[in-house]
Parts: sequence; C-alpha cells; structure tokens
Amino acid sequence: MQKITNAAELKEAIKSLEERKVAELELLKEEFNYTKEKLRPTNVVRNTFNQIFTGHNLIRTVLITSLGITAGFISKKYFQGLTGRLFRRLLGHMI
Repeated sequence: MQKITNAAELKEAIKSLEERKVAELELLKEEFNYTKEKLRPTNVVRNTFNQIFTGHNLIRTVLITSLGITAGFISKKYFQGLTGRLFRRLLGHMI
C-alpha cells in the first residue's frame, strides 16, 4: 500500500477499502450458503450414495465381499462337515 499524503488520497483509500469489504462480505455469504446447502442431511446422504454406487469402487467392493463370503463358506464347510473330529467341529461352529 502506498503512503497517503493528503485528504483526497485518504478518501480514495477509504472508499477502496469499503468496496473491498462489501465484495468480501458477499463472497463470504455465498460460501456460507453453499456450505449450508452441502451439509443438509438429505444432500449428505444423496452424495454418499452417489459415491458408493458409481465408479470402480462398487465393483471392487462387490468382488472383495464375494470373495470373503465364499472363503467363509468354504472354510466353515471344511471345518464342520468333512471330518468328524471334535476340535474341527467346534472350530467350525465358532467361525
């Protein structure tokens, strides 16, 4: 900022700062309204579901879940049904 030497420059600087204040206040209000709208519960839920059900994350999640369920099913069948040992049957019930 330049050095102010007379009353005219002072009035111009004040006017400039007041205009800047008004512009920044408008920006702040716009950002507040935008943030308030984004944080509404309905919008949060909608955005979350959109992120879950779009893109490659859904495919990856389904594959990992399917593999986990299959592995659990196979291990339970192995430990529970293939042999008659008490330890494996107990372990099968715990799984």
